[in-house]
Amino acid sequence: MKITKEFLDAIYARYHKAGTIEGPKGDPVQFLHRFKDKRDIEIVGLIAALFAYGRVEKIIENISGILKAADNKPYEFVSAYTLAGGEKLFKDFYYRFNKKEELIFIFYLLNRIYKEHASMEDFFTGGGEAVYDILARLHDNILAHYPACGVRNTCGFKFLFTTPETGSACKRINLFLKWMVRKDGIDRGIWTKIKPADLIIPLDTHIYNFSRKNGIIKRKAADWKTAMEITKFLRIIDPKDPVKYDLSICRYMMSGSPEIR
Repeated sequence: MKITKEFLDAIYARYHKAGTIEGPKGDPVQFLHRFKDKRDIEIVGLIAALFAYGRVEKIIENISGILKAADNKPYEFVSAYTLAGGEKLFKDFYYRFNKKEELIFIFYLLNRIYKEHASMEDFFTGGGEAVYDILARLHDNILAHYPACGVRNTCGFKFLFTTPETGSACKRINLFLKWMVRKDGIDRGIWTKIKPADLIIPLDTHIYNFSRKNGIIKRKAADWKTAMEITKFLRIIDPKDPVKYDLSICRYMMSGSPEIR
């Protein structure tokens, strides 16, 4: 099938709305709508994006559990966080590829970010570079904090914190950036230093399969180059907001690719 703007706009109209993101089979972005404070939204957004892998029901369950452990007060929890406290609180944490060490580090990293920067946006976007450069520098900045937790060489750490310099599509951080930068009824749009036009598609299985099936890409690797090719195609459709179709494509594929009229 030839993918046209009319088709993408049709599935966007059907799936990109509040009713599709709520509940145990919804989307992790639902957690960002439970908070109003920018810092709470940033913290929940990063945690939700990092653990947005696996079956959707398990993703929602896992994120809910993490927020419950933080007493559903993300910034307050992060501000008072200590490694010793994290070790005790998350001693039994386990989610697929990740164990307690990575979650303990994530909250330690968040604590340091707000102590060392005016905002998480500043930590991410410091020099206002292209997204590739932001992600590469971000990876280095994260590594600079790892010694306190000693998790750099764990498989879980390497899975969560990737860099385009190794060819990774960096799906999780691109998803986080989408939530922070785009502003509509779904994405929160609380950041201003990155433009929606510059975002890169969060390349997950649904986006990849949709793109292969419909001839958008021919590459067999779900890597950075593939993410860029898909984004380039979507920029032709909507130059100012190419990744707006991310959620709707995912929900369309999850629904079995029904006929759209």
